Amino acid sequence: MADIDLSSSISNDDLPSRSK
Repeated sequence: MADIDLSSSISNDDLPSRSK
């Protein structure tokens, strides 16, 4: 399930709000 968290992180990178 932790793998999903990693994938989510990449998707969040698309958002400037979650960029940093």
